[in-house]
Amino acid sequence: MVFVEVRTRSPGNFGTPEESVSAHKLRRLMATCQDYLQKSGQEAVNWRVDLISVRLEKGRSRTPKVERIDHLSHVLQE
Repeated sequence: MVFVEVRTRSPGNFGTPEESVSAHKLRRLMATCQDYLQKSGQEAVNWRVDLISVRLEKGRSRTPKVERIDHLSHVLQE
């Protein structure tokens, strides 16, 4: 099973989307995944967390344009 964390950042917004996933956030994600699997009766299922990183273009547009999307696989797993 794959859980997905999506992070978006604009230039100058305190680092990259990847950098916004702290150790504390990873611990919370792990607990959430394990809780979901337990409550759904899927404790034995192999699982992982992937990260979708969305970077927005620099600019002042009301509708920011996407500069780049990256998929990082296995940022956290059982």
